[in-house]
Amino acid sequence: MLHDGKRWGVTCPSARAIAVLGTLLSWGEAGTLVLYVFSPTDPEYINNLRFFTEFGMAEGDGCDYVIIVQHDDAIPMPELPPLPSNARYIHHTNDCYDWGTIGWAINEHGISTAGYSSVRGPFVAPYARAQTSWQRLLTDRINGTVKVVGPTISCEGSPPGGRVTEVWRVNPHVQSYVLATDQVGLEIWRRDGNVFKCWHSMWDVIWHGELGSSLAILNAGYSIDSLMLRYQGVNWRDKANWACNGQANPYGEHYLDGVSLNLFEVMFVKVKGRLLDNGWSFAQQAAKYTEIMRQQKARGQAEITGNVYKTNPAPFREERLGYMLYRGPECFDYEYFTKSNADLGPYASNEEIWKAFLRHGAFEGRAYRFNCPFKQP
Repeated sequence: MLHDGKRWGVTCPSARAIAVLGTLLSWGEAGTLVLYVFSPTDPEYINNLRFFTEFGMAEGDGCDYVIIVQHDDAIPMPELPPLPSNARYIHHTNDCYDWGTIGWAINEHGISTAGYSSVRGPFVAPYARAQTSWQRLLTDRINGTVKVVGPTISCEGSPPGGRVTEVWRVNPHVQSYVLATDQVGLEIWRRDGNVFKCWHSMWDVIWHGELGSSLAILNAGYSIDSLMLRYQGVNWRDKANWACNGQANPYGEHYLDGVSLNLFEVMFVKVKGRLLDNGWSFAQQAAKYTEIMRQQKARGQAEITGNVYKTNPAPFREERLGYMLYRGPECFDYEYFTKSNADLGPYASNEEIWKAFLRHGAFEGRAYRFNCPFKQP
């Protein structure tokens, strides 16, 4: 069986830290408060919330959970999943974006802080579940130097008010869909005056909340941290590191120095309708692992005999096949392919070789190459 609060071995962390996760945050004086902000603005967001209620919280796990439901009159509200006794819903109009909702929660309900939800998680590798909790994977990184932690850090900048000809704000920042801080970090944000403000422009939210929250921590002399393998040991107070990853958001497909984020590395990944429609690998992986984890929770093990790729490989081959067709048979190195794959053939013509390559060889890990340089369309 999967996570039931006890099988993951370790309960919520004590009062030391706040963890804001994708729409959520952890904090507490006697225990830990986890605040999750839900909005029905994407069809996958309700599925992300359902996953979190199934695998991110449990009765008696040492946490209290508050789910903030953001309402929009133009969007029907889906049926919300049931909660354990240590969780509750509160409601708010969707008019201040996510950082503004955090500020509202602090001012109106005495809740420490929160984040925003477009992510699915937590995904914790099976071999680690008995040793830790997903909360501790974030909060244990908080110390006298580091005051904000999240799954990912981005060095992508943003122009003021969307005015691209003006000076951009460019600083490394913990991406606020999931983050953690302690009372020192929270007080820095409060004193800033703009991080939790109710902004009505997304550009202002990015400037003051997304980038401004980490910048306030850095300006106060502290540092930030993430779960990303590439950024372990980085001193983010050193401005020589402020152009990380070519100043590209790591959340694009292949945007992390040529590879894509892995859900077991960063624990929470974005899952939106358009990301699934566009075939982004981490969103598809999250959807598949959601299916597996639910089967394991319901029956003790997942269904293991089927293979959707073997049943119908065509949808999985489309992208690669399109690339091969774009390169074309004129540039294909037929001699190299036949010499490197002596178990194939014999072939009567290059046309036969090309057809065999497109049918099977391109998807079997066989050696091949093109003789012409790639031309960007």
